[in-house]
Amino acid sequence: MPAPGDGMPGEVARRVADLAGDPDPRRRAIARGIARWGFSRPVVAPWRVTWDVTARCNLNCAHCSSDAGSAAAQEMGRDRAFVILDHLAAFGIERIAFTGGEVLLHRDFMDILAAAAGRAMGFTVATNATLVTPDIAARLKSLGTRMIQTSLDGPSPGVHDHMRGTPGAFKAAVAGIKLLLCAGIPVVATMTITSANADLVARTVELALELGVPAFTINDLILTGRARAGKPGPVDQPTYDRLIALFADLRRRHGDHIKLAWEGAGAQGDRPPDREASLVVSRCLAAFSRFHIDAGGIAHPCNLMHLPLGSVETAPLADIWLSPPLERLRRRDELGGSCGRCDYRYSCGGCRARAYATTGDLLAADPRCTRGGRT
Repeated sequence: MPAPGDGMPGEVARRVADLAGDPDPRRRAIARGIARWGFSRPVVAPWRVTWDVTARCNLNCAHCSSDAGSAAAQEMGRDRAFVILDHLAAFGIERIAFTGGEVLLHRDFMDILAAAAGRAMGFTVATNATLVTPDIAARLKSLGTRMIQTSLDGPSPGVHDHMRGTPGAFKAAVAGIKLLLCAGIPVVATMTITSANADLVARTVELALELGVPAFTINDLILTGRARAGKPGPVDQPTYDRLIALFADLRRRHGDHIKLAWEGAGAQGDRPPDREASLVVSRCLAAFSRFHIDAGGIAHPCNLMHLPLGSVETAPLADIWLSPPLERLRRRDELGGSCGRCDYRYSCGGCRARAYATTGDLLAADPRCTRGGRT
Protein backbone atom coordinates (compact mmCIF):
# COMPACT_ATOMS: atom_id res chain seq x y z
CA MET A 1 0.00 0.00 0.00
CA PRO A 2 1.17 3.60 -0.55
CA ALA A 3 2.86 5.51 2.24
CA PRO A 4 0.70 8.00 4.17
CA GLY A 5 0.31 11.20 2.19
CA ASP A 6 1.76 9.85 -1.08
CA GLY A 7 0.08 11.54 -4.05
CA MET A 8 -2.61 13.22 -1.94
CA PRO A 9 -3.94 16.43 -3.50
CA GLY A 10 -3.89 19.51 -1.31
CA GLU A 11 -7.69 19.74 -1.43
CA VAL A 12 -7.94 16.21 0.00
CA ALA A 13 -5.40 16.99 2.73
CA ARG A 14 -7.56 19.89 3.88
CA ARG A 15 -10.71 17.76 3.86
CA VAL A 16 -8.98 14.97 5.77
CA ALA A 17 -7.90 17.41 8.48
CA ASP A 18 -11.55 18.47 8.90
CA LEU A 19 -12.76 14.84 9.01
CA ALA A 20 -10.47 13.79 11.85
CA GLY A 21 -12.79 15.25 14.49
CA ASP A 22 -16.08 14.51 12.76
CA PRO A 23 -18.78 12.84 14.92
CA ASP A 24 -19.62 10.42 12.09
CA PRO A 25 -17.42 7.28 12.46
CA ARG A 26 -17.32 6.80 8.68
CA ARG A 27 -15.76 10.23 8.24
CA ARG A 28 -13.35 9.79 11.12
CA ALA A 29 -12.29 6.48 9.61
CA ILE A 30 -11.36 8.18 6.33
CA ALA A 31 -8.95 10.51 8.12
CA ARG A 32 -7.57 7.68 10.25
CA GLY A 33 -7.27 5.36 7.26
CA ILE A 34 -5.33 7.81 5.12
CA ALA A 35 -3.00 8.60 8.02
CA ARG A 36 -2.24 4.90 8.58
CA TRP A 37 -2.63 3.23 5.17
CA GLY A 38 -1.92 6.07 2.77
CA PHE A 39 -3.97 7.91 0.18
CA SER A 40 -5.53 5.74 -2.51
CA ARG A 41 -8.56 5.54 -4.79
CA PRO A 42 -10.76 4.26 -3.25
CA VAL A 43 -9.80 5.23 0.30
CA VAL A 44 -8.72 2.32 2.52
CA ALA A 45 -10.29 2.97 5.93
CA PRO A 46 -11.28 -0.05 8.06
CA TRP A 47 -13.99 0.72 10.61
CA ARG A 48 -16.62 -2.05 10.32
CA VAL A 49 -16.86 -5.82 10.55
CA THR A 50 -19.60 -8.36 10.10
CA TRP A 51 -19.36 -11.22 12.59
CA ASP A 52 -21.02 -14.63 12.67
CA VAL A 53 -21.05 -15.26 16.42
CA THR A 54 -22.62 -18.68 15.83
CA ALA A 55 -23.25 -21.07 12.96
CA ARG A 56 -26.19 -22.64 14.80
CA CYS A 57 -29.64 -21.92 13.40
CA ASN A 58 -33.22 -22.96 14.09
CA LEU A 59 -34.13 -22.71 10.38
CA ASN A 60 -32.83 -24.52 7.31
CA CYS A 61 -32.81 -21.88 4.59
CA ALA A 62 -32.08 -23.19 1.11
CA HIS A 63 -30.31 -19.95 0.20
CA CYS A 64 -28.16 -19.64 3.35
CA SER A 65 -24.81 -18.09 2.47
CA SER A 66 -23.05 -19.58 5.51
CA ASP A 67 -24.59 -23.09 5.50
CA ALA A 68 -25.71 -22.59 9.11
CA GLY A 69 -27.54 -25.35 10.91
CA SER A 70 -27.15 -27.90 13.67
CA ALA A 71 -26.62 -27.48 17.40
CA ALA A 72 -23.15 -28.95 16.92
CA ALA A 73 -22.15 -26.12 14.58
CA GLN A 74 -19.33 -23.75 15.45
CA GLU A 75 -20.03 -21.07 18.02
CA MET A 76 -17.89 -18.33 19.48
CA GLY A 77 -17.73 -18.59 23.28
CA ARG A 78 -18.00 -15.49 25.43
CA ASP A 79 -14.38 -15.29 26.61
CA ARG A 80 -13.04 -15.76 23.08
CA ALA A 81 -15.48 -13.14 21.82
CA PHE A 82 -14.29 -10.64 24.43
CA VAL A 83 -10.67 -11.11 23.31
CA ILE A 84 -11.68 -10.50 19.69
CA LEU A 85 -13.59 -7.37 20.70
CA ASP A 86 -10.41 -6.06 22.31
CA HIS A 87 -8.45 -6.75 19.11
CA LEU A 88 -11.08 -5.04 16.98
CA ALA A 89 -11.25 -1.96 19.21
CA ALA A 90 -7.47 -1.60 19.18
CA PHE A 91 -7.52 -1.82 15.38
CA GLY A 92 -10.01 1.04 15.11
CA ILE A 93 -13.22 -0.87 14.40
CA GLU A 94 -16.20 1.21 15.55
CA ARG A 95 -19.18 -0.71 14.13
CA ILE A 96 -20.08 -4.41 14.21
CA ALA A 97 -22.91 -6.15 12.37
CA PHE A 98 -23.61 -9.29 14.42
CA THR A 99 -25.03 -12.16 12.43
CA GLY A 100 -25.01 -15.96 12.21
CA GLY A 101 -26.51 -18.56 12.08
CA GLU A 102 -29.20 -17.31 14.40
CA VAL A 103 -27.62 -15.00 16.96
CA LEU A 104 -30.41 -15.45 19.52
CA LEU A 105 -29.44 -19.11 19.94
CA HIS A 106 -26.10 -18.02 21.43
CA ARG A 107 -26.43 -18.26 25.21
CA ASP A 108 -23.96 -15.41 25.76
CA PHE A 109 -25.13 -13.15 22.96
CA MET A 110 -26.47 -10.37 25.18
CA ASP A 111 -23.20 -10.39 27.14
CA ILE A 112 -21.27 -10.01 23.88
CA LEU A 113 -23.45 -7.04 22.89
CA ALA A 114 -22.93 -5.45 26.30
CA ALA A 115 -19.18 -5.94 25.94
CA ALA A 116 -19.22 -4.29 22.51
CA ALA A 117 -21.17 -1.35 23.90
CA GLY A 118 -18.70 -1.10 26.78
CA ARG A 119 -15.90 -0.70 24.24
CA ALA A 120 -17.79 2.17 22.54
CA MET A 121 -18.57 0.03 19.50
CA GLY A 122 -21.95 0.56 17.86
CA PHE A 123 -23.70 -2.52 16.53
CA THR A 124 -26.55 -3.87 14.46
CA VAL A 125 -28.04 -7.36 14.67
CA ALA A 126 -29.23 -9.74 11.97
CA THR A 127 -31.84 -12.25 13.14
CA ASN A 128 -34.58 -14.28 11.50
CA ALA A 129 -36.83 -12.78 14.24
CA THR A 130 -38.57 -16.10 14.98
CA LEU A 131 -37.16 -16.31 18.52
CA VAL A 132 -37.86 -12.72 19.55
CA THR A 133 -39.87 -12.32 22.77
CA PRO A 134 -40.91 -9.11 24.52
CA ASP A 135 -38.02 -9.55 26.96
CA ILE A 136 -35.48 -10.11 24.17
CA ALA A 137 -36.73 -7.07 22.25
CA ALA A 138 -36.50 -4.91 25.38
CA ARG A 139 -32.98 -6.15 26.12
CA LEU A 140 -31.80 -5.49 22.56
CA LYS A 141 -33.16 -1.96 22.86
CA SER A 142 -31.60 -1.32 26.27
CA LEU A 143 -28.17 -2.46 25.05
CA GLY A 144 -28.23 0.12 22.27
CA THR A 145 -28.94 -1.96 19.16
CA ARG A 146 -28.90 0.55 16.32
CA MET A 147 -30.85 -1.55 13.83
CA ILE A 148 -32.23 -5.04 13.30
CA GLN A 149 -31.93 -6.68 9.89
CA THR A 150 -34.39 -9.49 9.28
CA SER A 151 -35.89 -11.29 6.30
CA LEU A 152 -39.23 -11.37 4.54
CA ASP A 153 -38.92 -13.70 1.56
CA GLY A 154 -42.55 -13.37 0.58
CA PRO A 155 -45.87 -11.85 1.66
CA SER A 156 -47.35 -15.06 3.11
CA PRO A 157 -46.29 -18.35 4.72
CA GLY A 158 -46.12 -20.36 1.49
CA VAL A 159 -42.93 -19.14 -0.16
CA HIS A 160 -41.29 -17.79 3.01
CA ASP A 161 -41.62 -21.07 4.89
CA HIS A 162 -40.54 -23.01 1.80
CA MET A 163 -37.36 -20.95 1.39
CA ARG A 164 -36.69 -21.05 5.13
CA GLY A 165 -37.18 -24.82 5.26
CA THR A 166 -39.38 -24.54 8.36
CA PRO A 167 -43.18 -24.51 8.71
CA GLY A 168 -44.33 -21.61 10.86
CA ALA A 169 -41.25 -19.46 10.16
CA PHE A 170 -43.30 -16.69 8.51
CA LYS A 171 -45.80 -16.37 11.35
CA ALA A 172 -43.04 -16.32 13.96
CA ALA A 173 -40.97 -13.80 12.00
CA VAL A 174 -43.88 -11.38 11.59
CA ALA A 175 -44.63 -11.64 15.31
CA GLY A 176 -40.97 -10.98 16.09
CA ILE A 177 -40.83 -7.96 13.78
CA LYS A 178 -43.84 -6.45 15.53
CA LEU A 179 -42.18 -6.90 18.94
CA LEU A 180 -38.95 -5.27 17.74
CA LEU A 181 -40.82 -2.31 16.30
CA CYS A 182 -42.85 -1.94 19.49
CA ALA A 183 -39.58 -1.85 21.44
CA GLY A 184 -38.48 1.10 19.30
CA ILE A 185 -35.74 -0.64 17.31
CA PRO A 186 -35.54 0.24 13.60
CA VAL A 187 -36.03 -2.83 11.42
CA VAL A 188 -34.75 -3.34 7.88
CA ALA A 189 -36.59 -6.13 6.05
CA THR A 190 -34.54 -7.92 3.40
CA MET A 191 -35.92 -10.09 0.61
CA THR A 192 -33.52 -12.45 -1.12
CA ILE A 193 -34.81 -12.70 -4.68
CA THR A 194 -34.75 -16.13 -6.28
CA SER A 195 -36.58 -18.05 -8.96
CA ALA A 196 -39.13 -18.96 -6.25
CA ASN A 197 -40.24 -15.49 -5.18
CA ALA A 198 -39.26 -12.89 -7.81
CA ASP A 199 -42.89 -12.26 -8.76
CA LEU A 200 -43.81 -11.42 -5.15
CA VAL A 201 -41.67 -8.33 -4.56
CA ALA A 202 -44.48 -5.77 -4.78
CA ARG A 203 -46.72 -7.74 -2.43
CA THR A 204 -43.86 -8.19 0.06
CA VAL A 205 -43.21 -4.44 0.05
CA GLU A 206 -46.92 -3.97 0.80
CA LEU A 207 -46.55 -6.31 3.79
CA ALA A 208 -43.57 -4.30 5.04
CA LEU A 209 -45.67 -1.13 4.77
CA GLU A 210 -48.50 -2.76 6.74
CA LEU A 211 -46.07 -3.80 9.48
CA GLY A 212 -44.60 -0.30 9.69
CA VAL A 213 -41.08 -1.41 8.81
CA PRO A 214 -39.05 1.74 8.05
CA ALA A 215 -36.81 0.19 5.38
CA PHE A 216 -36.92 -2.65 2.85
CA THR A 217 -34.25 -3.90 0.48
CA ILE A 218 -33.47 -6.71 -1.93
CA ASN A 219 -30.56 -9.15 -1.97
CA ASP A 220 -29.64 -10.86 -5.20
CA LEU A 221 -28.98 -14.55 -4.53
CA ILE A 222 -25.24 -15.28 -4.65
CA LEU A 223 -24.29 -18.94 -4.98
CA THR A 224 -22.18 -19.44 -1.89
CA GLY A 225 -22.68 -21.62 1.19
CA ARG A 226 -25.81 -23.77 1.00
CA ALA A 227 -27.08 -21.61 -1.86
CA ARG A 228 -24.54 -23.31 -4.16
CA ALA A 229 -27.06 -26.13 -4.61
CA GLY A 230 -29.14 -23.66 -6.62
CA LYS A 231 -32.53 -24.74 -5.23
CA PRO A 232 -34.03 -22.22 -5.67
CA GLY A 233 -31.65 -20.53 -8.08
CA PRO A 234 -30.93 -16.90 -8.97
CA VAL A 235 -33.29 -15.02 -11.25
CA ASP A 236 -32.30 -14.67 -14.89
CA GLN A 237 -31.01 -11.33 -16.18
CA PRO A 238 -34.26 -10.17 -17.83
CA THR A 239 -36.10 -10.76 -14.55
CA TYR A 240 -33.39 -8.92 -12.64
CA ASP A 241 -33.67 -5.95 -15.00
CA ARG A 242 -37.47 -5.93 -14.64
CA LEU A 243 -37.08 -5.89 -10.85
CA ILE A 244 -34.89 -2.78 -11.08
CA ALA A 245 -37.70 -0.99 -12.92
CA LEU A 246 -40.33 -2.36 -10.51
CA PHE A 247 -38.40 -1.23 -7.46
CA ALA A 248 -37.95 2.25 -8.92
CA ASP A 249 -41.72 2.44 -9.41
CA LEU A 250 -42.36 1.23 -5.86
CA ARG A 251 -39.95 3.87 -4.60
CA ARG A 252 -41.87 6.60 -6.44
CA ARG A 253 -45.16 5.35 -5.02
CA HIS A 254 -44.14 4.54 -1.44
CA GLY A 255 -40.87 6.40 -0.83
CA ASP A 256 -42.51 8.84 1.59
CA HIS A 257 -43.46 5.94 3.88
CA ILE A 258 -40.65 3.41 3.60
CA LYS A 259 -37.02 3.55 2.52
CA LEU A 260 -36.54 1.40 -0.60
CA ALA A 261 -32.82 1.63 -1.22
CA TRP A 262 -32.09 -1.11 -3.76
CA GLU A 263 -31.33 0.09 -7.31
CA GLY A 264 -29.60 -2.93 -8.84
CA ALA A 265 -25.99 -3.44 -9.87
CA GLY A 266 -24.11 -0.44 -11.21
CA ALA A 267 -26.76 2.20 -10.52
CA GLN A 268 -25.15 5.64 -10.23
CA GLY A 269 -28.00 8.09 -10.63
CA ASP A 270 -26.69 11.50 -11.63
CA ARG A 271 -23.36 11.19 -9.82
CA PRO A 272 -20.36 12.50 -11.75
CA PRO A 273 -17.71 9.97 -12.84
CA ASP A 274 -14.89 9.11 -10.45
CA ARG A 275 -12.32 11.14 -12.38
CA GLU A 276 -14.08 14.30 -11.20
CA ALA A 277 -13.82 13.35 -7.50
CA SER A 278 -10.67 13.98 -5.48
CA LEU A 279 -11.71 11.64 -2.66
CA VAL A 280 -13.44 8.34 -3.52
CA VAL A 281 -15.07 5.89 -1.12
CA SER A 282 -16.05 2.43 -2.37
CA ARG A 283 -19.66 1.26 -2.21
CA CYS A 284 -18.41 -2.32 -2.10
CA LEU A 285 -16.97 -2.35 1.41
CA ALA A 286 -14.88 -5.54 1.28
CA ALA A 287 -11.15 -4.81 1.70
CA PHE A 288 -11.73 -1.06 1.94
CA SER A 289 -13.77 -0.40 5.07
CA ARG A 290 -14.93 -3.84 6.25
CA PHE A 291 -14.07 -7.51 6.61
CA HIS A 292 -15.95 -10.53 7.93
CA ILE A 293 -15.37 -12.91 10.85
CA ASP A 294 -16.90 -16.39 10.77
CA ALA A 295 -18.10 -18.41 13.76
CA GLY A 296 -14.67 -19.99 14.16
CA GLY A 297 -12.87 -16.66 14.37
CA ILE A 298 -11.48 -16.76 10.82
CA ALA A 299 -11.45 -13.54 8.79
CA HIS A 300 -12.80 -13.38 5.22
CA PRO A 301 -13.13 -10.44 2.80
CA CYS A 302 -16.93 -10.54 3.00
CA ASN A 303 -19.71 -12.67 4.48
CA LEU A 304 -20.50 -13.73 0.89
CA MET A 305 -16.88 -14.39 -0.06
CA HIS A 306 -15.55 -17.44 1.77
CA LEU A 307 -11.83 -16.92 1.41
CA PRO A 308 -9.94 -17.51 4.69
CA LEU A 309 -7.46 -14.78 5.59
CA GLY A 310 -6.32 -15.92 9.06
CA SER A 311 -7.52 -16.11 12.65
CA VAL A 312 -8.48 -12.81 14.26
CA GLU A 313 -7.61 -14.38 17.62
CA THR A 314 -3.98 -15.20 16.82
CA ALA A 315 -2.90 -13.12 13.81
CA PRO A 316 -2.37 -9.35 14.08
CA LEU A 317 -5.29 -7.61 12.38
CA ALA A 318 -2.85 -5.42 10.47
CA ASP A 319 -1.40 -8.56 8.88
CA ILE A 320 -4.88 -9.79 7.94
CA TRP A 321 -5.72 -6.35 6.52
CA LEU A 322 -2.63 -6.52 4.32
CA SER A 323 -3.18 -10.15 3.26
CA PRO A 324 -2.79 -10.91 -0.48
CA PRO A 325 -6.53 -11.45 -1.21
CA LEU A 326 -7.48 -8.10 0.31
CA GLU A 327 -4.62 -6.34 -1.43
CA ARG A 328 -5.76 -7.86 -4.73
CA LEU A 329 -9.32 -6.67 -4.17
CA ARG A 330 -7.99 -3.12 -3.84
CA ARG A 331 -6.52 -3.12 -7.36
CA ARG A 332 -9.45 -1.43 -9.05
CA ASP A 333 -7.35 -0.56 -12.11
CA GLU A 334 -6.98 -4.30 -12.75
CA LEU A 335 -10.71 -5.08 -12.80
CA GLY A 336 -11.75 -7.12 -15.80
CA GLY A 337 -14.34 -6.60 -18.51
CA SER A 338 -17.01 -3.94 -18.15
CA CYS A 339 -16.01 -3.15 -14.54
CA GLY A 340 -12.48 -2.34 -15.67
CA ARG A 341 -13.79 0.00 -18.38
CA CYS A 342 -16.30 1.72 -16.12
CA ASP A 343 -16.07 5.38 -15.10
CA TYR A 344 -17.18 4.29 -11.60
CA ARG A 345 -14.71 1.47 -11.03
CA TYR A 346 -13.33 3.14 -7.89
CA SER A 347 -16.57 4.17 -6.20
CA CYS A 348 -18.46 1.04 -7.26
CA GLY A 349 -16.30 -1.74 -8.65
CA GLY A 350 -19.24 -4.13 -8.86
CA CYS A 351 -20.07 -6.82 -6.33
CA ARG A 352 -16.79 -8.67 -5.84
CA ALA A 353 -18.54 -11.56 -4.04
CA ARG A 354 -20.88 -12.14 -6.98
CA ALA A 355 -18.01 -11.97 -9.46
CA TYR A 356 -15.94 -14.40 -7.39
CA ALA A 357 -18.82 -16.85 -6.89
CA THR A 358 -19.56 -16.82 -10.61
CA THR A 359 -16.04 -16.94 -12.05
CA GLY A 360 -13.56 -17.76 -9.27
CA ASP A 361 -11.74 -14.51 -10.12
CA LEU A 362 -11.68 -11.73 -7.52
CA LEU A 363 -11.32 -9.08 -10.22
CA ALA A 364 -13.76 -10.35 -12.85
CA ALA A 365 -16.61 -8.16 -14.05
CA ASP A 366 -19.80 -8.19 -12.01
CA PRO A 367 -22.08 -10.39 -14.16
CA ARG A 368 -25.20 -8.45 -13.14
CA CYS A 369 -24.07 -5.03 -14.29
CA THR A 370 -24.83 -3.84 -17.83
CA ARG A 371 -22.96 -0.52 -17.49
CA GLY A 372 -20.07 -0.44 -19.97
CA GLY A 373 -21.38 -3.37 -21.99
CA ARG A 374 -21.14 -7.11 -21.48
CA THR A 375 -17.82 -8.93 -21.55
